[in-house]
Amino acid sequence: MKNSKNYLEKIKKIKGTAIIYARYYFKETNNPYLVNEQVHAGTCYAIENLGKLPKIFSEENVSGKDIKRIGILNILNYVDSNPGEVKVLIVSDITRLFTDSKKVRDFRKFFKRRGIKIVSLVYQMSKYITKRAK
Repeated sequence: MKNSKNYLEKIKKIKGTAIIYARYYFKETNNPYLVNEQVHAGTCYAIENLGKLPKIFSEENVSGKDIKRIGILNILNYVDSNPGEVKVLIVSDITRLFTDSKKVRDFRKFFKRRGIKIVSLVYQMSKYITKRAK
C-alpha cells in the first residue's frame, strides 16, 4: 500500500472515539470472518493504532442489502447523538457496511461530512486472526 506509513501516522494522532461495525451473513461468501473474529481484529487494530478501546456494533445473519438494519441504525443514532466524538469507523471489509456500492458511497459521504474516517482491515485480517480448527 502506498503511503501506508503516513496514513498510520495520521490515524495515530486522532483524538476521539473509534467504533467497530461487524456483520456476518452465512449467504455471503466474500467475507469469511465471523462477527467475533471481526470484533477481535477491530479491537486489536484500535488498541495498536489508536491506543483506545472501541465501541462495538454488530449483527449476525443479516443481509447487507438493506439500510434498515439494527446495527447500522444504532451507528447512525450514536454518531448523531454524539456529534464530533466519533473519529474512526473500523470494519473488516467495506462490504460489511453494505453490499450495494451506491449505499457504500452514500455512507462514506455521511461519515466524511462528520469528520469520521472509515478504516477497512481487509488486507490485515490475517494479522489479527489465527487459523480456525476445521
